[in-house]
Amino acid sequence: MFIACWMYDVHYGAKADALEVLKEFESRKRECGWRARRARILSGSIGVAEARIVVENEFDSLDDLERSWDALHRHDAFKRCVEKMQRFVVSGSPRWEIYRLVETIAGSREANASRAASASRPSSRARGSP
Repeated sequence: MFIACWMYDVHYGAKADALEVLKEFESRKRECGWRARRARILSGSIGVAEARIVVENEFDSLDDLERSWDALHRHDAFKRCVEKMQRFVVSGSPRWEIYRLVETIAGSREANASRAASASRPSSRARGSP
């Protein structure tokens, strides 16, 4: 599993407008061939520039990420989003950081949901196996 983080800074006073354009596009990414399992949008708060926007996308594989990038660049909706975002984004600030998911920490919602799903499935012992 990989987490692909697209991050960039926006001009002072442009964060709300940039987020509006981004959210509009995020709702259409699947139809463009985007393969992320889930995504979330973050903005700078403490210890990072308030003008920073980060879009985290979770992919099963690097192949899924590469196919997603290829599909986006062929789709008109993505091209329109890029054109709209150009006036908000600080030139030279966009970049990608790709992380490998090592482990989900016990106590997190995701880990708890996984444990709950496993606990609700009957074990082999419960079905009568020795």
